[in-house]
Parts: sequence; structure tokens; C-alpha cells
Amino acid sequence: MSPTFRSLRIRNYRLYATGQLLANTGVWMQRVAQDWLVLELTDGSATALGITVGLQFLPMLLFSLWGGGLADRFRRRHLLFITTALLSLAALSLGLLVLTGLATVPIVMVMAFLVGSIASVDGPARQAFVSEMVDIEDLPNAVALNTASFNLGRVFGPAVAGLLIAAVGSGWVFIVNTIGYLAVLIALSRIRSADLAEPVRGGAESGGLREGIAYVRARPDLVLVLIIAFFVGTFGLNFQLTIAAMVTGQFDLGPAAFGVASTVLAVGSLAGSLAAARRGAPRIRLVVLAALAFGAAAVVVALMPTYLLFLAALPLVGMGALTLINATQSFLQLNTEPELRGRVMGIYTLLFLGGTPIGSPLVGWVAETFGPRWAIALGGIVSAIAALVVAMLHLRRRGLEVRAHARPRPHLHITGVDELDAVRPGWRLSPTPGAPVASNRVVALPAVAALLAFALVSPASVTSEPSPGDVDQLTSTRLADVQDPRIDEASGMVVSRVHDDVVWLLNDSKGGELVYGVDADGQTVAELELQNIYNRDWEAMAPGVDDNGDPALWIADIGDNDAQWSSLRVYRIPEPAELGKQDVPWRRVELKYPDGAHNAETFMVDADGRLFVVTKEALGAGVYATPDAPQPGSTIELERVGPAPMFLTDGAISPDGSQVALRSYTSLYLVDAAQFLSQGTDGDAGVVYPLPLQPQGETLAYALDGASVLVGSEGVEQPIYQIGLPAPADAAVDRSADAAQDDESSGAPWAVGLAIIVLVSGATALVMRKRGRVRQPSSPTT
Repeated sequence: MSPTFRSLRIRNYRLYATGQLLANTGVWMQRVAQDWLVLELTDGSATALGITVGLQFLPMLLFSLWGGGLADRFRRRHLLFITTALLSLAALSLGLLVLTGLATVPIVMVMAFLVGSIASVDGPARQAFVSEMVDIEDLPNAVALNTASFNLGRVFGPAVAGLLIAAVGSGWVFIVNTIGYLAVLIALSRIRSADLAEPVRGGAESGGLREGIAYVRARPDLVLVLIIAFFVGTFGLNFQLTIAAMVTGQFDLGPAAFGVASTVLAVGSLAGSLAAARRGAPRIRLVVLAALAFGAAAVVVALMPTYLLFLAALPLVGMGALTLINATQSFLQLNTEPELRGRVMGIYTLLFLGGTPIGSPLVGWVAETFGPRWAIALGGIVSAIAALVVAMLHLRRRGLEVRAHARPRPHLHITGVDELDAVRPGWRLSPTPGAPVASNRVVALPAVAALLAFALVSPASVTSEPSPGDVDQLTSTRLADVQDPRIDEASGMVVSRVHDDVVWLLNDSKGGELVYGVDADGQTVAELELQNIYNRDWEAMAPGVDDNGDPALWIADIGDNDAQWSSLRVYRIPEPAELGKQDVPWRRVELKYPDGAHNAETFMVDADGRLFVVTKEALGAGVYATPDAPQPGSTIELERVGPAPMFLTDGAISPDGSQVALRSYTSLYLVDAAQFLSQGTDGDAGVVYPLPLQPQGETLAYALDGASVLVGSEGVEQPIYQIGLPAPADAAVDRSADAAQDDESSGAPWAVGLAIIVLVSGATALVMRKRGRVRQPSSPTT
């Protein structure tokens, strides 16, 4: 028999694995049906789906330790009889509720919680039961085949579920799932008790659970693996939610496409499981590398611009995830005393699945607020950071001191002596204890850092030609590169209404008083100087008219990175009839915020002459307006009219006054002008499109015909792009209707990512600080 399937030579395990294959197919059918049912009942709410998934996994947080204790106190085979029967009844009940039209979102959520409660006992017992059917040397193979069985069901289950949902509805999917559970009951009844290894019983006293927790706390190798399991399980493995959000919201496709995507993910998972079945006992190094690979693959998947490319990348995520899961489960079971195995697997289940009630609502909120791409990317980023932190802690535990240096090249200094195999091949250790090691450039560290930085800054910058069903792409044309080296911080732009093929650019330079005219070749053809003023931070320009109704330019001194100024100055100058270098007269209006100081980079003027300032905060950004058209020389208190997306760097009102275009560093927003200028928007209205990748994109202006916008960036010799806009009917689609839900928000949700990063680093540092007070002997298999 092939080494990949060597555990199947054992009759009991072969029966068990066959029943599990049928059951796993039904489980995945039910998961897909449950997700789709929630989306149908809530008109596509990712938040409701996240709450439902969270409720299904909440019992893991509440009951997994208790379930692990039961697995050590009672016969696991008998325990599995009970849990399987209860899961079968739950599936049957939910199917009947759907078919009779009685299913509601609260009922589905309650049933999800009930299924999760049963699974919190079933999971530890099922994982520990494998060790009773096979010898210890075959345990890694059996664990891998168990996972392969799970993912083989994952291959067929979603596809069958998608077809059944499209043909007869989700209710019948739950009914069919009961057949899979019956197969498990039959397989369990035919297992020979005489061929099972007699498990070593844990204590029946109440201290049994405390004994398991104390055992794990005294084993730093187990703690490190469990740390990775927690952060990957909580924030990374939410594809049950994010794939549904990507398919329905990002690519505007139906249940069949959802089932195909789930199946493609499972193909990669199956490949990872079968590859793991050929390995021997895993080490911590494999767990760390698998988590890093999974995190990188998740970010790649998040950046895929079309459905087909999304499908092509999904197997990478599946392979990384299942390699990690197999390595983690095998490591824990092989390095745990038999009488404590159920409780240790209960702790694993608690951390790996019990964090989902925390992660799923957060991921659902990120998907709905910022787009499903960000939900996937943040999970990958957190997983990779957790793996890097654990890798450093593991090296220190092995007696190695690791110091990172950024210059002259990113590298690590490693001092100390240990097994060479404990360190990544290519890292050289000093032959003398405590002596410094020669610096070696570590390729993985800067590569991962660069990948994470790119994900944090610019997933929206991925562009492609429009494709069927992919409405969030716009075509862009590179018009010209600005040639004047003095224009190194362009922060405002207006298309000239007097001179053909000329744009006016405002340079963001403290103390600068020049507005530059640039032609279609990128050459400077005009310099407008404002005498006797001192600006704090030029940040925006807007077209307007003077007192005679002739074209004018408004220049806004509104930037305030330190949020110290509660008053702003904006200047109006006439657009000159002649090009060239010249002084221009100016008129000033002073504006005051009603609620303290803010930073802003977006300024607009409507057809009635009202002035609008949009602030740039990460939280609490808002739209502020003058009550009416101000008279030059006056001081006006602004009114807050509503919220705004975060991190806006410029904005403009269309020539016909019907639309507002807003931009962040990476994204273009098209919103209804009447709504935005009267009540603002929280980012859920309108349509959002990715912009070309730019170093620091801060300029935006409408073309005179309103059919396109021009965008530019700070930096020397930066290009100006022309972005063709959709027809008004397309641009007016409400994002809340999910017809064109975007993958991005007003900017990167870096605050969410930063909070999670701090959580990862702080939690691991706190745990290992306690571990470091008393050096514990390491397990022989690390």
C-alpha cells in the first residue's frame, strides 16, 4: 500500500474514514446551504452572515474544554454515537423549517449555535479517537487522511450544494445531510472494540480540566503552536464567509459560482492534506512556515481582480491552510501524554475554532465596510505576523538571540549555539557559544514585510480591463508626465476652462505661492504667483466663478496633519486670459470649524458658490459646508452636514452638478451630489473603483465634459491619468443594493489591522514573558 494511505490497512480506521467521508460531504453541503440561506434572508448582509458563523463557533469558546474533558473521561466511541445522532437531528430539523417556510434569520442563528454546541464535544472526541485506532507511528498519517477526507467532502459538498440550491432550494440540502450522519453511525457500530487501544483515563474529578490547562502551560512548545492556531483560526480561516462575500458582492455572481469557488479552495486543501500524509512527525518549523505560506497566499487571493484569477489563486490558500492544520494537530497529539490528549485537543479546539466568534463578526464587518478583499487580506496579514513572532520566540527559547537590522540590508544577527536544523537552512551559527554570528541576509523577512506593506497600502491599485460581471474596473489612460521638477508635491488640480489642454496644479509646499499651468506634453506653460500671503499647507483647488461670473480658481490652505488649526483660509483668483508667468490678485475667505481642529485635503465649490471642506480623519471624517456663498473678506463658521469616508485626499463636483468624485490614495468614489453635499455618506453609498498605483495620489479633477476625471500624485515627474467614467445610470447604482459593492473603502482600514497586529504581538509577548521566568525543558520533538 502507498505510504500516503498506509493507515487504511487497519480495518477500524478504514470503516471510520469511509463514514467520515460521507459525513464530511454532508457537512460542507450544510455549511454552504446555511451561508446561502442567511444571504437570501438578509439580502446579502455580510454582517449577518458573520454573526451566524460566529454563533456557530461560539460554543467552541464556551464548551471545548469541557468537551475535551469528556473525551478523556468516557469512551470516545460512545461519545461520538451521541454527538453524531444529535447533529443528524439538527440537520433534519433545519431542513424541515426551511421547506415549510418557517425559517428566519434568528432561527438559523439559534440552530447554528446548537450545532456548534454539539460539535464542541464531538471535535475533541473525534480527534483523540484516531489515536485509539492506529499505532503511534501511523498517527500523523491518520490525522492527515482524516483531514483529506474532510476536504474530499469539501470538494464534492459545495458543488453538490450549489447545484441543489439552484435547482430545489437550500432546504433539501439539510435533509440530504442527515444521510451522511447515518453513515457515520453505521461505521461506528461496525468498529471492533477489541481492536481499539485502551485509552488511559483522565481524572474524573473537577480538577481534570485544570490539570490539562496546567500541562499546556508547562509546555512552551505546545503554547507556541497553539498561539499560531488561535490567530490563524480566528482571523485567517474565515473563507466560509469571505468567499460568499467575494462571489456575491465583488463579482456579482450566484450560488453556482459560490459552490465552484468553495470547491476550488477544497482542491488545494485536499492536495495539502495528501502531501501531509506522506510526512513523518512534524516540527514547529513546519507549523511556522505553513502559517507564513498561508498568510502570503491569502494576500495574493485578496488582490485578484477577476473571478477567474480568484479561482486560480484559491488552491494556494487551501494548501497552506491544510498543511498548517495537519502539522498542528499531529504535533499536539504526538507530543502529548495519552491520558491528557483529549483535554489538549479540547484546548486546541477552543483556540482554533473558539476564536471564530471574535473573528467572524470582525471579518464580516470589514467585508461589508471596506470590501471583502480587505477581509481576506487582513486575515493573511495577521497569520503571517503571528508566525513571525512565534518563530522569533522559538529561536530565543532554543537559546538563540535574534536581532533584526535594517541597514545596510535587511538581515538578522543570530548569536548562540543550537542544532543547525532548528534554524532555516542558510543561517550560519557561530561555533562558539555566545559569539556573534556573521550577518546573513534573510530573504523571507523582507519579502514578507514587503508583501504585508503592499497589502496594507494598495490592494485597490490592482487594475485590469473590465470583464463580464466585474463592474468595479475603469479604463485609464496616461496623458502626460509632469516635467517641471518644482512640481514635486502636486496636491490640487483643476482643468482650465479658458485654455485648451491645460491643467492647473497646486504644489503642496509650505510658503509656496505658485500655481502652475501644465499643457498636454507635461510642460509648464504658466506660473501664477500670489503676493503677500503665507500659507500653512496648500492642499486643494476647485473651479468657481468670480463676482462677474467669469472662471476663477479657489485655492485651499486647509492641510493640518497635527490638527492644530480650527480656522482655514481659502483664496479666490481669476483664471488668467493669457498664459505665462504673472502675479494674480486674490480674495480671501476665512473658515472656522464648529467642533475644533481637523486635517483636510478635499475642497469643493458648488454651482451656487457654497464652499465644502471634507476632513481626512481615520475615524469621524466629515463634510463641512458654508451656509451659502460667502463674500470674499468674510469669516464664516462651517456647518457639519454629515460623515465622510476616511483618508480622502481630493474631491470634485461634476460640471453638471449631479455627481461628486472623491479619491483616497488608492480608490475613486462616485456618489450622488445631492446626497453627499446635504448629508454626507458613510462610504456605503455610491460606487468605488481602484485607481492606478501612485506614490501618493492627492489630485483629482473633472474633465470639462464630465465624462472622465484626471488624477495625479505627489512626486517628481509624476504622470497624470485620465479615468473614463461609466454612464450616469451605472454610476448612480447604490452600493447598498450589492449591485456594485466595492472591495475598498475610503482608504485602507489600517486602524483595524494595526489593532490586530498589536493584539498578536502583545498576547504572544505576554505569554512568553511568563514562560521565560522559568526555563522549561523542551519536548524532544521540536
